[in-house]
Amino acid sequence: MNPHWLSDCWRALVALVPDVRLVVAGEAVQPEVEKAFVQAVAQNGGADASAIEWRGYVSRHELDKLYRSASCAIFPAEETALMQAKCSAKIASALLFGLPVVASAVGEQTNYGAEGAARLVAAGASPGRFAAAVAEVVGDPTLQRELSHIARQRLLSAYNWGRLGTELSAFYWEVMRARSP
Repeated sequence: MNPHWLSDCWRALVALVPDVRLVVAGEAVQPEVEKAFVQAVAQNGGADASAIEWRGYVSRHELDKLYRSASCAIFPAEETALMQAKCSAKIASALLFGLPVVASAVGEQTNYGAEGAARLVAAGASPGRFAAAVAEVVGDPTLQRELSHIARQRLLSAYNWGRLGTELSAFYWEVMRARSP
């Protein structure tokens, strides 16, 4: 994501939810983007920078604790070729844990968040629109419980190994029948 978009989104979220905190877990894939985001936040006044906690790599145990303490996980994304093809284990992990998710409707994020499993925000949405979706989820415990329930049910049924194995086997049998003389 563009660091200035992220900074504008953060500023908009702080305006909507003044006591919001952002915990960033995981090593940066593109450290220069993370650095540019930090600089952009500082240029936007910087007062809201103290509410951002940079955790870096976290163990599975630490991640579970973060998930339990969070109101939601956010996955803003740009509509790029990489994001169209990318299968995000991070979003699936958060959804399966039962953590409500707000995500850009891009690539596989759209599939994971389908049928109400996540609050999907249109691809290319403004920072303010994305922040408003996050604020809605953060501010509504009932919505958080609904999203959590729907997400777990949907992912456990849609990505069930038994069902996926049966579908793959049926596909291979169909291919073999089509190739048989």
